[in-house]
Amino acid sequence: MRYELFSPTRPELPFATTDLELDFDAEQWARQWALAHEDAGDDFTVRGSDGKFSASVFRTKAGQCYIMRKPAAA
Repeated sequence: MRYELFSPTRPELPFATTDLELDFDAEQWARQWALAHEDAGDDFTVRGSDGKFSASVFRTKAGQCYIMRKPAAA
């Protein structure tokens, strides 16, 4: 499935995309992307193309990255 990483300031234009099989892999990909691209910001959303997966990605000033899954749309 295709996963896309978005900035809250430009939710219509993805920063990055990837094709992965599992939502967990998408979480890890988003975390690594956020840590590697410090100049892109500190807050992102990763979404699956099927509309069933969405998670917030937060990077702290200390260099840690957290993922918070959002409830699936009904």
